[in-house]
Amino acid sequence: MNWEAIGAIGEILSAITVIASIFYLSIQIRQNTRGQSIAIFESAMSGYNEVNRFLWGDLERASITRRALVDFDSLNEDEIVLWTASIRVYSNHLYKLFRLYELGVLPESEWINVVSEAKQAFDFEAGARFKKANLYFADLWKEMDRRELVQFSDYGFRKTEGSLSDA
Repeated sequence: MNWEAIGAIGEILSAITVIASIFYLSIQIRQNTRGQSIAIFESAMSGYNEVNRFLWGDLERASITRRALVDFDSLNEDEIVLWTASIRVYSNHLYKLFRLYELGVLPESEWINVVSEAKQAFDFEAGARFKKANLYFADLWKEMDRRELVQFSDYGFRKTEGSLSDA
């Protein structure tokens, strides 16, 4: 066998190896992307569970949250502190999701759901007060303000004749 034939066989084997490596890497990238998507989804759901514990985790917190949404001025100083801590947990979670969206990691379709729900939640007077007092989240607030309000859920909180009732 001559050296040209051996060189040609070597080039063919190299090309096959490169193609196999590219194929293998594409499979690995696809699996990694899927794994990252699952991790992001799990992180988002864990964050919402944490928010729910802070806002609605026990009867006292649920009462404070409900009253904050209906008649913020009815809260005493301690309840305002608890409410503020709770809404900060929600805002931190939203901010994390916003940054993931900006990085292109959180899909647009998911972000639309998140921002629609958040926009509706902060539409209450208590949420508006929190937004005004917490400029750390200013770019998140701007993103929320630029989005159309899409009715995502019905919170069912209304004030009637000075009392709290479900709508």
